[in-house]
Amino acid sequence: MIRKLLAVSLVLLITSVCISAEESQREPLRIAYAEYMPFFFEGSDGKPRGIFVDIWDLWSRKTGVPVSFLTLPWAETLTQLRDGKVDINAGVFYTTERDTYLDFSQPFFDLATHLFYRTTGCCTLNLRKIELRCFSVYDILPVA
Repeated sequence: MIRKLLAVSLVLLITSVCISAEESQREPLRIAYAEYMPFFFEGSDGKPRGIFVDIWDLWSRKTGVPVSFLTLPWAETLTQLRDGKVDINAGVFYTTERDTYLDFSQPFFDLATHLFYRTTGCCTLNLRKIELRCFSVYDILPVA
């Protein structure tokens, strides 16, 4: 399943990102990311790891275009892309505001998210009637 996902992702990336061979010999494609497990995170060895890192590394091997990764705070990934300091933000969702300064490829990874709630106590199963006091939002930090 993972191999099929990587293969499909690779095909979509190749068709949506056009880089001349001449450019690829000069500098690596600069990819900015914010840590977001399991897609992008820093490994215990200090190197970029994750599903999207694996996809980009495979794309690089197949195309011969070198890539480099830059870990930044989320908002800074967009600023640096807008300012031309990086070439790609891998993993950004489409918004109309971002569409004013970014070009978007076709989606290459489907992401389904879920609400998690206690089985007893505060919340009902009807999403339209969930009591807002039940929700807790927090950052999940990678564990080394």
